[in-house]
Amino acid sequence: MRKSQSSPTSEPAPDSEKRGSLREAMALFAYMRPYRRPFYTALVALFLTAGLSLVFPYMMGKLVGGAMGQHSVDVDAVAAGINQVALILVGVLALQSFIAFWRIRWFASAGERALADIRRDVYGRLIRLPMTFFSERRVGELSS
Repeated sequence: MRKSQSSPTSEPAPDSEKRGSLREAMALFAYMRPYRRPFYTALVALFLTAGLSLVFPYMMGKLVGGAMGQHSVDVDAVAAGINQVALILVGVLALQSFIAFWRIRWFASAGERALADIRRDVYGRLIRLPMTFFSERRVGELSS
């Protein structure tokens, strides 16, 4: 009798396979090393934009609840407070969009340059392979 085989996802991978995939991931991350300055700068910008996105709901709460909880309402004070909060919101959104623009630009630049390095190295390795390698494989396999 033959044992039924379970799906590959039901069994945990052996430690050697995990180490191999970690090694492969670290080899890919090595291509980011020359571009770590824009990458880390973009990472800091990511945290800044995330923090600024938390300011928006807080300030909206101040804007909506500006006069709540007060028994006597000074209309001029409430109007001035609303104007101040609205200006802060516009400033936060402008700052957030400015930082987000540069964050996206830095991430894209670092990623595209690392990808170009990977492609250059793959091409350099492919052209050094013997002709028998190419005769045994389909064009689609090679381009993949």
